[in-house]
Amino acid sequence: MNFIDDPQKSKKMSIWLIRIVVICLVIYLALRYLNMVGTAVSFLANLLEPLIIGCILALVLNVPMRPIEKKLFPDTYRPGLQRLRRPLAILISILAVTGLFIFVVCLIVPELIRSLYVIGEGLVQLANGLAEWGDETALSDTMLGSILETLGLDFSSLQHKVAELVTTSGPELMTSLADMISNIGSAIFNFVVGLVFSIYILYSKEHLKKQAKRLIHAWIPSRAADVTIHVADVASSTFRSFVAGQTIEALILGTMCMVGMMILRIPYASMIGALVGVTALIPIFGALIGALIGAVMILSVDPFKAMVFVIFLLILQQVEGNVIYPKVVGSKIGLPGMWVLAAVTIGGGLGGVLGLFLGVPAFSVLYTLINEATDLRVREQEREKEKERDTEADGDET
Repeated sequence: MNFIDDPQKSKKMSIWLIRIVVICLVIYLALRYLNMVGTAVSFLANLLEPLIIGCILALVLNVPMRPIEKKLFPDTYRPGLQRLRRPLAILISILAVTGLFIFVVCLIVPELIRSLYVIGEGLVQLANGLAEWGDETALSDTMLGSILETLGLDFSSLQHKVAELVTTSGPELMTSLADMISNIGSAIFNFVVGLVFSIYILYSKEHLKKQAKRLIHAWIPSRAADVTIHVADVASSTFRSFVAGQTIEALILGTMCMVGMMILRIPYASMIGALVGVTALIPIFGALIGALIGAVMILSVDPFKAMVFVIFLLILQQVEGNVIYPKVVGSKIGLPGMWVLAAVTIGGGLGGVLGLFLGVPAFSVLYTLINEATDLRVREQEREKEKERDTEADGDET
């Protein structure tokens, strides 16, 4: 039978061609008006920022909430206690996460402020010493003065220009400070709204899931709807496993850091170990943030120990990034270690800190879906080969 004479095949071919043309047209328009698309996406992201934060918080809080809810009144048949189970689980999850954050802040921030104060006092004393030395010694008689003269630079004019720059940039600094305060207020408002939104999501997550499935099946073709729901299920389970694995990995790294600092007799071992553990929730590079803050704290006590701490944590970070993290987190989400490192690198390059955190679960979802599609494709090819062999066998028999 001719292909054109087969109405079913002609219809499928026409639909396929239309889809290809539409996709190509959309890609062309997106590339042609890339600036407009970027502006629209940025505007939409800013508009929906509280809701996006709420969804992320709901995903994070859902990880501890699930086991907590199962442990609350497991054998009760009282309607009142059953209705109370979900709100109590949400409240306990929020208090647990908030309590952990407050504990680390109260443990670290006062000592960090004291360390910065000590370092600041040292810098002031150094500046005073340099000023006294400058009053007693002519700059032209020093090596620095001779270098400046060789380069044709006038130190007095440089001082005047710096003072003038500071004076003229005062209003700009005030404007920047006002903008920073406004951004902080906006971030706090978005976080509060997002938290309230996440509570609504967690409280009625089963109902929202049913509504989402109903909308998807109503407005999307059946096959595409099944694929969409399957992708959402894979993403949800992967993110839960990722958060659990990331928490285990952070506990391991924080404990190893604390034990290593105790062995090396580095001060603030328990504080910095807790800090490194919390910052390690950011994949791979989070411990470097803890290293920077910890080094500042140790620097006020013993600069040599601060250098030893940085070297120790850099070595520990290599072990964590190349051995512990791929094994612990990768095994939880089913992603090989090589692809974990690739996901962190690409995610951080595309989305900064948020990309560092979400790159691994997003890459894991993609990896799982590609594996499933590949397995399905291989099975289809094997069935086609079996049909061809059966057809050839029937032909030989005839």
